[in-house]
Amino acid sequence: MKQRSLLKLLFVNYVIFLTGMGLLPLLPLYALEFGASATSTGIYLAVTYVAITAGSMLTGRLSEVIGHKKLFISAGILGVPGLLLLGQVNAYWQLVILTAIVWFSGGVGIALVSVFTGMLARHDGRGKAFGLTFLALPLASVTAGIVISSLADWAGDRAIFWFLAVAWMGWPLVALFGLEEKMIPEQMQNPSPNARGWHGLGRSFTYLLVATLLSATTVYIARLGTSLSMQSLSFSRGAIAGTSAAGGLAMIPITMSMGSLSDKFGRQRFLIFGYVLGAVGTLLLAVSGQVWQFWLATAVIFAALSANGAVAPALASDLLNTEERNRGLPYLNAMRNVAGIIGFALGGILIDVLGTYGMYAVAALLAFAAIPLLLQVGKGEVLQPVPAQNLAALPESEPIICP
Repeated sequence: MKQRSLLKLLFVNYVIFLTGMGLLPLLPLYALEFGASATSTGIYLAVTYVAITAGSMLTGRLSEVIGHKKLFISAGILGVPGLLLLGQVNAYWQLVILTAIVWFSGGVGIALVSVFTGMLARHDGRGKAFGLTFLALPLASVTAGIVISSLADWAGDRAIFWFLAVAWMGWPLVALFGLEEKMIPEQMQNPSPNARGWHGLGRSFTYLLVATLLSATTVYIARLGTSLSMQSLSFSRGAIAGTSAAGGLAMIPITMSMGSLSDKFGRQRFLIFGYVLGAVGTLLLAVSGQVWQFWLATAVIFAALSANGAVAPALASDLLNTEERNRGLPYLNAMRNVAGIIGFALGGILIDVLGTYGMYAVAALLAFAAIPLLLQVGKGEVLQPVPAQNLAALPESEPIICP
């Protein structure tokens, strides 16, 4: 494992997550200021996650055209003007388009970080590697909760976007000067022309994709519900943005330990634990009425994020061979983004149709529904024989699994 390379990838993830966690609690408020309803607000956030999903899904194809390093740098550069212009919007359509641009570039970046991590890590340390790069999320959440909430209350919205744009500039700079070409495995530079979509990656991987979709949808419905519930109770923007800090503080020790523990004790049990936490945190939101209660519920929900972010890609890397990871890991990232589309759109509709309690109840049920799917991962699959001439190219102790 190349520790220095992983730290560079951690930084890129940090910049992307800082922007996402800093803005996500505030985006529904911006939409409401332009006269959007709860349903329209959910659809707006869903549109932005269409963009981040497109970024993840197109990463493999785009990297074949312009190369992984150039794509990494280009995606980083694209987000800077998007953030600067977001601070100056005066129409709802501008808000939607510019947010989508930033989320698209972030989707490309996160997908590439995930692929690089899967390639760099050995099987017996894969959970630890993904846990390290995903540690960016809680660190960014704490920073966003403290800095963004302070800027929102003291300096106004424009200062938030200037701060985030300056931080975002660090991503393309690190990619330009810190990403070595030798980090990129040959299989990524010369992908197979016969590569198929996710359905060609095995039945277990499909179960993992669907379980990830359901559990992540719970989290996104909860995040939308947190902002709308706290606004209905007249909490300040600083208090709403501060939920990110509460969640991030809880995630730091969990993320640091969950990936490493999954290397020793199995990945599925930790994913199930994360799904249960997501459901419990969502139900806590339903009965929250004070700031500390919302922060506690958010901390529990963010612990569920740690499982999906650190353990799920490690499990996917166990299921896929070296070449398949270049396709499979972006699909896994995209599935979490698809959950954002569904979660934000569904959450807005549910709160209008069923009310707050109904929305949170449906969200919790989705997390529980992911558990039986996860239990099917690995059943009925056998090791794929590897041609003798390819054995030397495989990392030590790396399983190759197929249906």
